[in-house]
Amino acid sequence: MESLQKLMNETCEWSDKTFDKGEFNRKRCIPISYHLQKETKELTEELEKFWSKSVHTVYDIGELEKEFADVLILLVDCANHSSFNAEELLTAAFNKLEENKKRKWGLPDENGVVEHIRE
Repeated sequence: MESLQKLMNETCEWSDKTFDKGEFNRKRCIPISYHLQKETKELTEELEKFWSKSVHTVYDIGELEKEFADVLILLVDCANHSSFNAEELLTAAFNKLEENKKRKWGLPDENGVVEHIRE
């Protein structure tokens, strides 16, 4: 958790300095979230390239790793700008995981996405 908090702190410091003249602004979480949406799309595209490669195709795994990193950086920056620290974020994730374990799940859609059944 210490490493996650360090990543959150360093990311927030860098992003505030780079994009907000050094000022911490909680409302920046909204544009960060929009940027996160773009990066998750790029991650999906990179995953599709990775899994569609033939056994004879050379794939630079570093590109996929960079997309995961982009998503993680934006996610923790958005959480930080929304007043969550690493411990709170991880606690919420574990709580949500336990909630998900108790849900009933439907069938995959055309993209393989499975959502919980709403009761």
